[in-house]
Amino acid sequence: ATVKEPVAKKKVAKPTAAKEVSKKASETTKPANPVEDVKITAPAADLLNRVTVLQQTVFFSSDSLQISLYDNGEVDGDIVSVLMNGKLIIEKERLSTRAVKKTIYAEPGTDNIELVMYAENLGSIAPNTGLLVVHDGKSIYEVRFSGDLQKNASIILNRKK
Repeated sequence: ATVKEPVAKKKVAKPTAAKEVSKKASETTKPANPVEDVKITAPAADLLNRVTVLQQTVFFSSDSLQISLYDNGEVDGDIVSVLMNGKLIIEKERLSTRAVKKTIYAEPGTDNIELVMYAENLGSIAPNTGLLVVHDGKSIYEVRFSGDLQKNASIILNRKK
């Protein structure tokens, strides 16, 4: 025959009156800004389902270009991804008054570069707007772009010949 040893019972603390009151209060009140379900998606996940609209063409001469992205107008939480000739180079960056910077390189023989700005969201003020500043040696070009959940913004960079 097996002998059962007595099992010690754990004491369960009962909630205090204050905890019960706060629990009931939280059950009956709603937060001012309810948290939405956040979907985690790949950068530029819906790229092929959107129309790409040419915003501007810029001519360059250097083999390397510094690009800087800012929110255009009011900073409202716009998030973008940037593709260069179809390759993701900037991933889900929030635009603000501080530059998101990237140096891009034009390989020898490459005369055209397409930059596509993909709106990951619309911020609090639609559409997603930004300013792209291109530094080409001593030349600086400013391009304003706008995109939404149906349209990408495209900037074409052509090498000066």
